[in-house]
Amino acid sequence: MTAIVLAGGRGRRLQKSDASALPDAAQRRAAARGLKVLMPVGPDHLLVDAVLTRLTEAGVTDAVIVVPPDHADLAAHLAAHPLPGLRTRLAVQPVANGTAGAVAAAAPHVTAPACLVVNGDNVYPAAALAALVALDGCGTAGFTRASLEHDSGFPAARVAAFAIVEHDAEGWLTGIREKPPVEAIGPGTLVSMNLWRMDQAMLAACADVTPSPRGELELPDAVMLAVSRGTRVRVVPASGVVLDLTTAADVAVVSRALAPRESGA
Repeated sequence: MTAIVLAGGRGRRLQKSDASALPDAAQRRAAARGLKVLMPVGPDHLLVDAVLTRLTEAGVTDAVIVVPPDHADLAAHLAAHPLPGLRTRLAVQPVANGTAGAVAAAAPHVTAPACLVVNGDNVYPAAALAALVALDGCGTAGFTRASLEHDSGFPAARVAAFAIVEHDAEGWLTGIREKPPVEAIGPGTLVSMNLWRMDQAMLAACADVTPSPRGELELPDAVMLAVSRGTRVRVVPASGVVLDLTTAADVAVVSRALAPRESGA
């Protein structure tokens, strides 16, 4: 199984957040540069290490990491810290033109019929990753509001910053609603954390989608373009802790959550 890891963003919210309280100078430097995947989250561990480790635990053997043109630091780290059983390759996204653009930049490196697509700043529950690996077709993980608030510790306003995945009675995706009002999200409403299993038709839709009003190639738009062309996407209910590193305040939370895994607990 191949995974596309979206790590080409500039981390503007991380750059704008207050990093003065971060105890480690390397963490403060990473925050100033907006380098989420290179954020130290433990002794000798960066966020990218946790992301890739969790993927290998779910059966991924090949990772295509989408990077900006200036990616020498990440390339050097990956070369110096290879994971056994995992091949890593870099796909350059020349211009930061959106998440669908990032997937399209990686698509030529994916020759298998299907692949996972994950955020580089999220560490997902192993069970959610494994459920998508085991699918026979396209799918997406839908986390309930209750799980995101209870398991991940996200306040309601943070949950509302994500997107709702709408589905029919048989569990097939029918729509994606971006940044809904909090009152529209019930305890059992399924929320997207940008965890997908895509086939070649969905990858092609990422290259074909037109820019949104924001001027970006948006992954939700590409997914719904693929659905309009006949692709069926299974919505897989998911729960468990999702680690999300968006601002400097998240660094301590992510580091604490990963510490037991790094110490062998």
